[in-house]
Amino acid sequence: MNFFSFLVSLILWLWLFLIPAGILGFIAYSKYYDNPKNITVPLILFLVGISLGIFIAEFVRRKFGLAFFFSRINASPDYDKFSTSDNEDKTLSTDEKEVKRKD
Repeated sequence: MNFFSFLVSLILWLWLFLIPAGILGFIAYSKYYDNPKNITVPLILFLVGISLGIFIAEFVRRKFGLAFFFSRINASPDYDKFSTSDNEDKTLSTDEKEVKRKD
C-alpha cells in the first residue's frame, strides 16, 4: 500500500511539473526552430520551465498536498444536486417540494 501511495504521489507531482515545463519547453523549441544558431535563449527558457515546474510542484505538495489539490480541481459541484444519496430529490425547487409533501 505504501508503494501505491508513493506511485500516485509521483504521478501527480509529474503531472503538475509538466505543465510549466512543457509550455516553456514548447516555446523554447519554437524559438530554436526559428533560429537554430542561437541556442542560448531556448536553453534558458527550457531551464526556467524546469525550475518553475519544480517550484510549483513542490509548493503545492508542501502547502496543500497533491491529492487534495487535484481533488479540489477535479471536483464538480454542479453535479452534487443530482446525488442520489439523500432521499429527497435535489433537482426540485422549494415550491415543488412543498407541493410534493402536501400530496
